[in-house]
Amino acid sequence: MSHTGAELINIAKKNFIPLTGVISKDSINDSLIGVDDCIYIINMNDRFADDGSLLQGTHWVVFMSDEGEMYYFNTYGGLPLGAIIDRVEKEKNIHYNTKVIQDMRRGNCGLFCLAMIDFITDNNYAGEDIIYGLEKFCDFFSYNYEKNEKILQSYLKFFIPNEKVRDM
Repeated sequence: MSHTGAELINIAKKNFIPLTGVISKDSINDSLIGVDDCIYIINMNDRFADDGSLLQGTHWVVFMSDEGEMYYFNTYGGLPLGAIIDRVEKEKNIHYNTKVIQDMRRGNCGLFCLAMIDFITDNNYAGEDIIYGLEKFCDFFSYNYEKNEKILQSYLKFFIPNEKVRDM
């Protein structure tokens, strides 16, 4: 089972990982995306179903904005959510990772997101250097997803203590 938004916020606070917020994709709005120097963890699911019932989260990704550039991290790699692309100012570039580092059947995407944010901020990557930091973070991992869970656990052990990779 994946971490909840509240769990990710608590882990971030406890470990001094800077977050602007943790939101669902239907909470993205124009003013949110227009903000510079922000870090959001976004769930790929809407918060509410059509009938108004609360939905469980599905998959966590990271959206960052710094010095007029946008950065997107997804453990499955690839282009950002349409909800982000649709709202980003046309003159801004969106940089993103393409490497897949997590098995779709695993529920540790939130921890991968926190580890990536921790890595970027602890190493003081800013502006265009964030692209390099994002690539370097992804280079820690291979296409062996089981091994990647162990690498994540090792990272968490040293940099985000008391958090463990969850088994599915």
